[in-house]
Amino acid sequence: MLPLAHFAVHQDAAGALTLRLDANGQQWAGAARAALAALFGPVPLRVALLAAEDKVVQYTSDLGEALA
Repeated sequence: MLPLAHFAVHQDAAGALTLRLDANGQQWAGAARAALAALFGPVPLRVALLAAEDKVVQYTSDLGEALA
């Protein structure tokens, strides 16, 4: 389990992932990338800075069959 308090994952229509981590979570980017690869398989994944300080939806998706 990773100590990430503020993050968001978005899956686009092609299946690629964007993981947004706040400044405190950036140190865990490598471990988070590995954890997401274990869940989603070999899909493109980019890490970006999460600038929002308010609550965020932790998982969003553009896939039609997604549960989010």
